[in-house]
This record gives sequence, structure tokens and C-alpha cells, in this order.
Amino acid sequence: MVEIQHGSNETWQYGKPNRIGPGRRRFVLAYYPTWRSQGLTRHSFYGGNRRRNHWMLRPTNFARGYNAKAQDLYWAPGNRIASDWDNYCLDANTGIKNDLYWHRCHNGGNQKFWFETWGADSSKGASHLHIGGNMGRRRRYSCVDWGGGRWYTHGCHNGDNQRFKHWGATTTTSTSTTTTTTTKVTPVIMKTWMLPEKMEWKIMRHTGKKLKQVCKGGKYSSWYQEFGTGCSLPPGTYTLYCLDKKNYGWSGGYIKIKGKKMCSDFLWSGKEKKVTFRV
Repeated sequence: MVEIQHGSNETWQYGKPNRIGPGRRRFVLAYYPTWRSQGLTRHSFYGGNRRRNHWMLRPTNFARGYNAKAQDLYWAPGNRIASDWDNYCLDANTGIKNDLYWHRCHNGGNQKFWFETWGADSSKGASHLHIGGNMGRRRRYSCVDWGGGRWYTHGCHNGDNQRFKHWGATTTTSTSTTTTTTTKVTPVIMKTWMLPEKMEWKIMRHTGKKLKQVCKGGKYSSWYQEFGTGCSLPPGTYTLYCLDKKNYGWSGGYIKIKGKKMCSDFLWSGKEKKVTFRV
């Protein structure tokens, strides 16, 4: 059971195993080496050199009261991390060393992020923050990395400078006040296998005689990984569409809902497989 905001059925999931967070998907993202006091916030700084000055991000001290909004983040549609302060999205600057900064939200792969837990993460209670998109070797299986006085994207490795802790924002750090109700929701988990860059999916909710899209995702860059999709489903009837425009199927990948592996038999051919289910 989780609390969600009145008038909203949005939730988010994080960690491995997945846990349910608050309705606006608000959370705090702490930098692991200094996680008790610092993390990724809306605060930016301007630096570089005389020819390539630009906005950048670095670990910033957490605050309380009104200023806590600068550290309250939320999952926007499409695996984007947005700031509660002004609804800008976390972005990897494709023109300047893949440095992180805040930008107006768009659908580009350089704004798609998700958590992965591997290496020594579990023993440290931490995760890697993985970035999507496919820009060849420059950003294939890359994570958010700290170095050179700023955050940027770099090939994933097992160092602490790529680790984060994250938890739901609470009334001690957030100024937001909401009326809450309680409902049960079911997280949607993705498991990639071979050639995940061709995997796409969408989930439609049955509302009377109509279908309404509630979640979608796809074109992943991580092979053989399990992670949360940012989609959670309240009780109802749904149809999952597993898609591959190249007509190869999912080659062993699947979506897991309530412990059931869906589309695991969508193997080596076909552009679409539909699965209708209830939660």
C-alpha cells in the first residue's frame, strides 16, 4: 500500500528489489560518498573556459524549508528526471563533454535515466544512474560519473564516484502539502536480453469500450539487465503491446508484472505481441 496524491494515480518505483514511492514520484538523489549531506539538486554553476563556458552540476548541500524544493526531484514521463523547482529535466549536454545540466524537457535519449544495481551496489545500499540514448561508443552503456569538478556521463564502472542513494522526499525536506489517499499499485519491471535497442512496448488501460495508453518505453542500451520502468498500475484491466519494428521479436527479454513474465515467448520473429491481463 502506498500514499498517492489526491486526484493522481501516478507512482514511481526505485531500487532493486523495487519499492513504491510517493504520488508525484518525488525523491531525493544523494551522491554516495557524501550521501548524508549532498546530492543532485536544481543548483547549477557556470564554468569551463573562455571559449566553452556552460552550465554544469556538482554535489550540493541539502536544505530544509522552502529551499528544499531544489532537491526534490520526480520521474516525468519517458524516464526523465525533473526538478520540483521549475519542472526542468536532467540533461546530458551532447555538445560539451556530456556534462549534466538542467534543460527544458524533451524526448531525446540524453534525458532518459534509470537506476541499476550491480557490482558492489547492493552491499553499499546504492545504485548506478544509467543514461539512455544511443550515440555509438560515446554513450553506450554509460552512467552518471563525478570527476573534474562536475557530473558528466562516462562508461559504467564499479567506482563509488558513480554511485547514488535515493529515497522518497518527506515533509522534513519538502514544503509541498497534499491530500493523500491510499491505493494499491503494481510496478512494471523490464528485463532486457539480446539486442535491447529494438525492444519497445506500451500498456493500454481498458476504460469501457476504449483503450487509453498509460505507459510506454523502449530502445534500451543495456543487455541482460532488470530495472524499473517508472510505470505502476492501479487495479484494472490492461493490454500490453510488445513491439519490434525490425520483426525479430524480443529474443528472450520480457516485462514482469506481479511476478508474471510477459512476452518471454516473443522470441525470434514478429513485430507485435499482445497480452491482456488484470491487476
